[in-house]
Amino acid sequence: MFRRRRREAQPTGDPVDLTQLRPRWRAAVEEAVGARSRFRALVDRAAAGPMAERLAVLATSIDEGVLATYRTAARAQAAEDALIEMNPEVVNDQLKAAKRRGSEAEIELLAAQHSSVNRLMNSVDDAEEQLRMLDLRLDAAVARAAELILRPTDTVAVGQEIDALVTELDALRQAMDTLE
Repeated sequence: MFRRRRREAQPTGDPVDLTQLRPRWRAAVEEAVGARSRFRALVDRAAAGPMAERLAVLATSIDEGVLATYRTAARAQAAEDALIEMNPEVVNDQLKAAKRRGSEAEIELLAAQHSSVNRLMNSVDDAEEQLRMLDLRLDAAVARAAELILRPTDTVAVGQEIDALVTELDALRQAMDTLE
């Protein structure tokens, strides 16, 4: 009996909207979307059977990873927008001026504000680096999937790699959520 190869449904109404992201954040999401496209192409080329079925299931995790990348980038951009509103240079100048005046109460309040602004700036920079590293891991998972198609050995390991990636992306998004 012949079985028709089931194709994983393409997401309709993909919530990833690159037009909403500035170039700094768009690049990571574009790379994740590209990795998803490469993965889907691999799934489409895989011979019918257990490997193709497993890869089709893993495609859902890749989709979740792309969505988590997008959401994380959007949150990082929102944090960056908040920083622009907070105007770190003005906060720094105000703190310096308060130190020159010697007003302890003013120094304490501005130092707390300055610390918050610095933590937010560090979080935004960290998010950019983490997104870059996660994109590299997503590309590695796609390469591993290609390897499995050519030499089927361990689909469980690839599934675990992709699941770990999705977990990391979600953790990063949650960390960005706490910044707001």
